[in-house]
Amino acid sequence: MDLSQDASDWQVCLIGCIGYGMIVAAGAYFMDFYSASLDTSSAVRFRFYGAGFGVGGNLSGFALPNLVPDVWTTVPCKHAFAGWDLDGASGAIGNAGVGVGAQIGVTNMKANNGSDVLFDFDGDLGLSGGFGAGISGLMGTYGLKGIVANVPSSEWAA
Repeated sequence: MDLSQDASDWQVCLIGCIGYGMIVAAGAYFMDFYSASLDTSSAVRFRFYGAGFGVGGNLSGFALPNLVPDVWTTVPCKHAFAGWDLDGASGAIGNAGVGVGAQIGVTNMKANNGSDVLFDFDGDLGLSGGFGAGISGLMGTYGLKGIVANVPSSEWAA
């Protein structure tokens, strides 16, 4: 995958997250971004570390492929952007969820490269594997972790 090439057809799959808050909160999220126009055989893995406000804690976000086959969400891009644009971008993630084993929740995401908004969207209510209950709003940065082979199945690819 060429990380310098712009795309506007990004999809995201939350791989996992861990967080804790007792008024002041911190969390780490790991997610894959996929663009069919750039490469149909790989995705780009990012991490997001943030701090903010929240209550509760969780270890969640892992996919339940036998229960939820479509684990990818379309990213409503403000304009086309490249993987390198997201590396080091500031952003915010809001999350609310509850569950033991299977967790239901929603995750909202935003990314800015300076004053340039890359994306800003409210995620869908979703089902994933997880343990805990909490709500948080975090500010932090996205960081590139590498290229991975995690891609949507052809049945669910946009």
